Amino acid sequence: MKIESIAVSKKKGTPKTRVEEALIVREHGLEGDAHAGKWHRQVSFLTSESIERARECGLEVGFGDFAENIATSGIDWMKIPVGTRLKLGKDVLVEVTQIGKECHARCAIYYKTGDCIMPKEGIFGRVLEGGRIHVGDEIRIFDGSEQGDGRSPEEKEISKRVKAIKERLGKELIILTHHYQRKEIVDLGDFRGDSFGLSQRAAADRSAKYIIFCGVHFMAESAAILSQDHQIVQIPDAEAGCWMADMADKFVVERAWEGLTLVTGPDALLPVVYMNSDADLKAFCGRHGGIVCTSSNAEDALRWGFSRREKILFFPDQHLGRNTGNSLGIAPEEMILWDPHRELGGNSADQIRKAKLILWDGYCLVHTRFKVEHMEEMRARYPGAKIVVHPECTQEVVALADAVGSTGYIVKYVENAPPGSTIIIGTEINLVRRLALECPDRRVVPLHDSLCPNMYKIDLNKLLWTLENLGKANVVEVPDDIRRDAKIALDRMLELAPTQSKANGKRQQA
Repeated sequence: MKIESIAVSKKKGTPKTRVEEALIVREHGLEGDAHAGKWHRQVSFLTSESIERARECGLEVGFGDFAENIATSGIDWMKIPVGTRLKLGKDVLVEVTQIGKECHARCAIYYKTGDCIMPKEGIFGRVLEGGRIHVGDEIRIFDGSEQGDGRSPEEKEISKRVKAIKERLGKELIILTHHYQRKEIVDLGDFRGDSFGLSQRAAADRSAKYIIFCGVHFMAESAAILSQDHQIVQIPDAEAGCWMADMADKFVVERAWEGLTLVTGPDALLPVVYMNSDADLKAFCGRHGGIVCTSSNAEDALRWGFSRREKILFFPDQHLGRNTGNSLGIAPEEMILWDPHRELGGNSADQIRKAKLILWDGYCLVHTRFKVEHMEEMRARYPGAKIVVHPECTQEVVALADAVGSTGYIVKYVENAPPGSTIIIGTEINLVRRLALECPDRRVVPLHDSLCPNMYKIDLNKLLWTLENLGKANVVEVPDDIRRDAKIALDRMLELAPTQSKANGKRQQA
């Protein structure tokens, strides 16, 4: 396995220019390349065999024309899972973070080549160790034999320093880690879980002074709302946000509420907000008699809501809302989609009056990457395997699954599966990879590689920096009025017990 070509470009969306050697910078990428930076796709790979197949199909293309940084030979990237570490030449260490990508517009590459194979065959990685590479350098799958466990000396040192801080502070410090965090972060946490379980843990803890939340910002906000007055909540990266949460903000939701209640009347509608939302939307629910839910208790939250009002506005995830509505037996015509950019959400007043469940037009980019064709492909590849997916997937994917549930449910599903079984999982890739390591007597396979870049923003360096700046760095603060009202809605959620699984009936939520 070796490097056949190296290429860089100063602009994204354009073919790259070949060079004989390049400097790869740690946590950045190829020096001078437009795709380098602080993100999870710092270096891109494509096989020379893929480029040759494109030529055989009549495309006039060469190295760099698909905007790949490194063309390789002798390696089957389709058999390299996310998380694999690769040694390039003597010094460079790269971790595979993504297989394929989504293209949202036709760029200069498409118009030059007439097609682009990177969305299906491109491989992307993050630079763990930098150095200089040359055309012809060897590529090795890094199994850690040089250092014992696959971690770099720097990672070992950071982990040692984190553990020393934890030991010194004892019960004054608690580190909460979401299931989607990378393994090295989860290994250093005190508790791991889904958003519901971590919310319970944050609410229950009384002794810790410092709560470090390794997840995305809305989760840390919820922990801050539920924390005690003497506690300080911090997040290692304040930029670890959520695309879905950004699809609904206070002002747009308030405008939608005004339009809806003009049609339904003020006493017919109740808001249910998914945990994946900002604190001011949770406060909105608290003020209007509503509740927060997670994927663990969405069924119970809707039942709770329907016991009090005739209709529910569910936001911001349409797919969790629709899948839960399907599970509760709500007819398709009684569930309508609310597009916040259109008058009455794109519905008639009569449709709103007939609807029971009004679904906000939001979605999770991680879980909507799973497609029906992935389900069909994996069924054919692994006959007899069970497929379990997250309820943020589309209803078409959920309909083909054997079970559906939150991240906590998926963990239990794998742990309870008999040895020798094959489980195919449709959720974020870091959890899938970790389950495969923790359950070696079962075959755990991703339905498709789908990484959350925001969860991935938190790394060992940022965790250590936060711990060395306790009470100072990235402190999560929620204004008192928002905290008061949001806590009402969160407390209502915590009073709900998660529903138990109904595996082949598909609905969990546990």
